Amino acid sequence: MQPADPTDLIRATWAQAAAAQADMARLFYGRLFTIAPETRKLFKTDMKQQGLKLVATLGFVIDNLANPEALKPAAEDLAVRHLNYEVEKYHYAAVSQSLLWTLEELLGAAYTPEVAKAWTDILAVLEDIMVKAAYPTEG
Repeated sequence: MQPADPTDLIRATWAQAAAAQADMARLFYGRLFTIAPETRKLFKTDMKQQGLKLVATLGFVIDNLANPEALKPAAEDLAVRHLNYEVEKYHYAAVSQSLLWTLEELLGAAYTPEVAKAWTDILAVLEDIMVKAAYPTEG
């Protein structure tokens, strides 16, 4: 049996996770504020609205996994805009860790090693794109 395509794994598990939108936001931000408590002050909007933004942004990413011409500039723009919110370079790793933890919690047994690798790999790519866009002189 051939291993599943990572993009297919991400799309399938995203559909499952996004179905639990309120839980996703609650778990994600709870975890983020636990591992990087200083990030709490960066969120000045209603957290319910922030959760909707999180799910919408992740949905855009998932929808455009096969379309780097749309995904890369959108991720770069988002990273540059996050500078206005005082996001620090090291926060990107905390966001990735929080999202992986959230997915594991929401997916349960469906969060297989293969799924974890697919998500870890795509988040590493996104993190790299965003960090390079926001902090271009830091190499």
